[in-house]
Amino acid sequence: MTTPDASLSSREQLRAEEGEAPDATSPAAVSPQGTSRVGRIWPILTLVGLFWGVTIGLTQLEMPMVVRFGSGLLLLLVLFVGFLVWWFRVRGLSKGERLLGFVGLLGSWLIFGFLNHPSFNHVSTLMGGLPWAVTFTAIWMWLMRSADDRLRRRGLLIGFMVVFGAFTLLRWKGLDGAQQGEVAWRWTPSAEELFLKERMEKAPAAGRELDAASEWVAGPEDWVQFRGPDRKGIAPPTGLADWTNSPPQLVWKTRVGPAWSSMIVVGDRLVTQEQRGDYEAVVCYDADSGKEVWEAELPGRFEESLSGPGPRATPTFADGAIYAYGATGQFCRIDAATGEVSWSRDLLHEVGAQVPQWGLSVSPLFVDRGIYLFMGGPEDYGVARYDPSSGMDIWRRPAGKISYSSPQYVELGGVPQVIFLDEVSIKSFRGSNILWELPHDGPFQAMLQPQQISETELLVQSDFGVMLLDVVQEGDDWKVSKRWSSNRLKPGFNDFVVHERHIYGLDDGILCCLQVEDGKRVWKRGRYGHGQLLLVPEPLPRLVVLGEQGEVTQVAASPDGLQEFGSFQAIDGKCWNHPVIHKNRLYVRNGVEMACFDLTP
Repeated sequence: MTTPDASLSSREQLRAEEGEAPDATSPAAVSPQGTSRVGRIWPILTLVGLFWGVTIGLTQLEMPMVVRFGSGLLLLLVLFVGFLVWWFRVRGLSKGERLLGFVGLLGSWLIFGFLNHPSFNHVSTLMGGLPWAVTFTAIWMWLMRSADDRLRRRGLLIGFMVVFGAFTLLRWKGLDGAQQGEVAWRWTPSAEELFLKERMEKAPAAGRELDAASEWVAGPEDWVQFRGPDRKGIAPPTGLADWTNSPPQLVWKTRVGPAWSSMIVVGDRLVTQEQRGDYEAVVCYDADSGKEVWEAELPGRFEESLSGPGPRATPTFADGAIYAYGATGQFCRIDAATGEVSWSRDLLHEVGAQVPQWGLSVSPLFVDRGIYLFMGGPEDYGVARYDPSSGMDIWRRPAGKISYSSPQYVELGGVPQVIFLDEVSIKSFRGSNILWELPHDGPFQAMLQPQQISETELLVQSDFGVMLLDVVQEGDDWKVSKRWSSNRLKPGFNDFVVHERHIYGLDDGILCCLQVEDGKRVWKRGRYGHGQLLLVPEPLPRLVVLGEQGEVTQVAASPDGLQEFGSFQAIDGKCWNHPVIHKNRLYVRNGVEMACFDLTP
């Protein structure tokens, strides 16, 4: 039987009998040698274990991209608050040690944040380093629970400096579609740095000789705007052999400036947008060789830490001219034959609007001798129609503040109209008049293209999935009703295609098929990541899926299930850009390189 120590109070004797650590101020808490026992470490160990378990588990669950990102931030907040509550209440630590630990953690973060690579700001350093700092603290305090106070304190401070100091060795590359961070060693050059260095070291490579007076004329097979004809992501008839034993052959590959823009192809010319240092460039390439023909640069640079630098929109060709919209609001007309800028306007600066969080990604729409754009400015500067020859406003109308979707031309009930999506509603314009408007039910980020299914059916992005609208004209009024809404397809920023009353898209990175009639899922298989896809309806219905890591896969566009017909690695790096098929050639690009492949069987 244990004899109670007469030097302890009855309260401390009770704690000792229950196996708890004494108060930091009690005689038993601090020995003559300057050591104190830290009590109740299991709560922080449990919290850390739950944090990492849930974090790993979230990567395996299906959820909308916004929810996944928000869940990660919430988890980080819970971890930080839980750590602070435990740290300032755990027994065995003096007030000085508690304050020292808290200041040491925040101080290490602040100091090393100034020494990091520019791609790592203080926010990203905190988000990346805090989980490891808390994990280290929990493990260290458990190992040193009965150790010398000075050793425990010094080790804790050194650990914080090691955790946050490690970020000075890294360069941030952004997030992938699953919201997982990508890093590289700090001393390795970025893709943009390699591109700019390569351009400086070699003389400009001229394309084939051009007749400066010649005009571009678009043919029926040409890809003149974002996502091709009608912006539906449907390629012209293309004979696709089985790629299992005979994959497409590489025609050319070239390094390009960073951007999430797609490409347009007119005749033997390809045009895209790139970031080139402090300039946003519209660049024309020879489609047969990949050599640069001309470039048109306008001052402006957009960059954010999650997805990197560069333009987001895709140029549009019409009547011998290229129309382009930069990520910061630079809107211009370029002579397609010569590359000379006819006019340009800094729209967001003119109207006093702010660049949205992810940059402007609105591809200009050319319809009925007018250019349609979304701006998101104050007062009546939300959406507008511009004169192609002068760039002057034809009309402007109010809209929401943010949209990453491009205007879409449709003919519902035989009535031509242009659809705009923003964070407030879905709007349909006939000329400068709003035909109909459908407000969103809750928070909404417009990112995808609406698709007309029939004379009265419109498939659009919903809050966390897709929905089918029935749009019917009744006299002078329009009736818009929601037939169904489904999160069985959570496309994020990955556009979908429709073939024979079935919808095909990437549901949080996994290919799936839904029925148009009721939105029910038919099948879901194949992990391709958050890439993009095209539909080749003839002669055999096929999907060409560009995976997030640059692998291209041929898949049957069939409700009978997933059937692959081979795949090949096209380019390296994160691929969010939309691919293009033109005259039996596949064009793909990302923020690093662009390539052309021959699809001829």
